[in-house]
Amino acid sequence: MKKYLIFDLDGTLIESMGTIVQVIVKELEKIPWVDIEKARYIFHSTGGTSLKQQLQMICQDESIDYDSLTEKLYDKISKVEAVFFPQIPEKIKKLQEKYTLFLSTWNSTPTAERYLQEWWIYSYFKIILWSNEIPKWRRHLEIFQQYSQDIDFYKKAVYIWDWDSDRIFAWEKWIDFIHIGNDKKDIYEIQSVAQIDTILELLN
Repeated sequence: MKKYLIFDLDGTLIESMGTIVQVIVKELEKIPWVDIEKARYIFHSTGGTSLKQQLQMICQDESIDYDSLTEKLYDKISKVEAVFFPQIPEKIKKLQEKYTLFLSTWNSTPTAERYLQEWWIYSYFKIILWSNEIPKWRRHLEIFQQYSQDIDFYKKAVYIWDWDSDRIFAWEKWIDFIHIGNDKKDIYEIQSVAQIDTILELLN
């Protein structure tokens, strides 16, 4: 029986990644020697990787203060308006009645908090982890497991994401994975979290 649902934010619950990448690229264009096409490729091929790590891949220059640059870009991102996919806030409210919800995001602390608070669903997530303090993936999953104090946490959890790379980390922990999209790569794929009940019925 599933007890825990682990959600991504950008691209899974909210429509934001396209706009966010545009904001970041616009700022990087101010640095004359940055290869913008390379930057676009990095952002689209390493989804979920922390912003600081992505910037290091793009710039490959040890003289850059990546902490300051990351903070500056997160400040710009924080001003992007949150647009949830249709029916998502209502679905989260319903799911929290039956499951313990966690959220792991590539985004920053203030941005994630603001998005969820604006739609009155912040309190429905037991833990919200962001990548400006603790990089996503393995460590986030381990923190969720520790919080639950459930030795079967990974077996009872479902991992809901939209990036290909997240699939790998679900496999590593033997967590059932629901892919948001229509790539026909996964056992469980849905177009929207609003359709998740169909998959949860199968998993339970």
